[in-house]
Amino acid sequence: MAAAGQPAQLIADYWLIRRTDLRLADLYRPHGGYWYAAGVNWRAVLSLAAGALLAVGGAWSAPGQGPFPVNGLIPALKPLYDYNWVVGFAVALMLYLGLNLGRRGSMLAGGTVTVPAGRSDADWRKP
Repeated sequence: MAAAGQPAQLIADYWLIRRTDLRLADLYRPHGGYWYAAGVNWRAVLSLAAGALLAVGGAWSAPGQGPFPVNGLIPALKPLYDYNWVVGFAVALMLYLGLNLGRRGSMLAGGTVTVPAGRSDADWRKP
């Protein structure tokens, strides 16, 4: 339930933002196309947290039957709890897309590293 945000981010990033353009070498390059501020994608962290909060926030238990309050952790979210995975997925997907709106071009071109002269893309890790 709380993990529904991660597949939402993967789908949003790979299919909707980057449109299946995967640059494999950049996955392993510091400051490559998949590098973020200090190595952390804060947009992904924020969308994951929002999706998890809405997915788990309404968790409730029958009286005397479980660890959660009867009215839910956040009472206003209790009606959403029956659909927690879908709610967490949808919120994380929409928020991740919204936070990355207009970044497709910079994500594809702006962060790539140029290969030094005399080296091929295949041996970029060799000293």
